[in-house]
Amino acid sequence: MLTGFLLSVIQLDAQNSSYQKGFNAELLFGLNFSQLDGDRLSGFNKAGIRTGLQIGVPVTERNDISLGILFDQRGSRNNIFGTGFNQHISLDYISFPLSLSHKSWMFEDMNRYKIRVYGSIIPARLFKIRSSHPDFNNATEKFKKWDLSIAVRLAYAIGTRSSLQLRLERSILKMYSIPNSNITGLQSYLISVQVGYILNHID
Repeated sequence: MLTGFLLSVIQLDAQNSSYQKGFNAELLFGLNFSQLDGDRLSGFNKAGIRTGLQIGVPVTERNDISLGILFDQRGSRNNIFGTGFNQHISLDYISFPLSLSHKSWMFEDMNRYKIRVYGSIIPARLFKIRSSHPDFNNATEKFKKWDLSIAVRLAYAIGTRSSLQLRLERSILKMYSIPNSNITGLQSYLISVQVGYILNHID
């Protein structure tokens, strides 16, 4: 479905040569607030860092395709402030979001579109796990090494190069399984608040 949409946008590009050629390079830094569905701990209580680089190229005047590489911390805990008996699962990923974005609301004084909306598909590689959750003692190796997520993101420009961004993401694969067992589960849900800073832009 996503592939078909991207091909449609690229086909429109062949009919439109008025937009500026080049690429956007954007640094991203923010916080993830995450939860693992199925771990019996409720709430988006696990805070983690999200940082990396995104490169985008235009395919029409208002649509870009971008690819990123990000360090993503996910997981869950029983209390975001760490008071009381602390149970947590911490998962560190390198993620590779492929995104299609649409921009609108042009501000002439900034020479930049004020709003961008992104739809993304995100493969991610797990490289580090930490846990104090009793159910996962001696079982953290059962987490799958690869995850796949979908996400939507809204970016609001606050300057010629900077933006405030909100992202909602959920995994579409079960990320935990036990071999030779029918036990499988856990899906990641994230709310991210982040800042984007454009190193090179063509808006």
